[in-house]
Amino acid sequence: MFHLSNVLLLGFISALLFLLLKKFLIPTRLALLSALIYCVHPLFVSSVAWIPARGDLLLMVFSLLSFLFFIEYLEKQKTLLLIMNWLAFSIALFCKETAAFLPFIFIIYYFIFHYKKKNRTEEFHTYYSLFSLGNTLVLHAQHCYRQLC
Repeated sequence: MFHLSNVLLLGFISALLFLLLKKFLIPTRLALLSALIYCVHPLFVSSVAWIPARGDLLLMVFSLLSFLFFIEYLEKQKTLLLIMNWLAFSIALFCKETAAFLPFIFIIYYFIFHYKKKNRTEEFHTYYSLFSLGNTLVLHAQHCYRQLC
């Protein structure tokens, strides 16, 4: 049964990857082809067939969701999108500690694509101070949980 759920997770990841590529203004056919290649590439057989690799799949799902919510937040400036971004990132962090690299990707994306659009320096500092505080709390909770186990 876990094989089916891992295959479904991989399909969901491919759909999220397609949406992300569309956000980067990649043509639809090329985005679809890229997502399909990602879905059927033999490199990901181990993540679908191996039970302990489910953490990698979940990390990818919630990392892509977090990134998509971040992009939407920058475009629409709605607080709900910011909360969803933080929630998806926190779940990704609980899935695997590798998600700690995501804020750096957010920073790079912000400075490459959105920094010149408006003077949002204060908003950027507020976002990352709240993000850092929340992530510190998540990492501390994760550390305390591992101490109990």
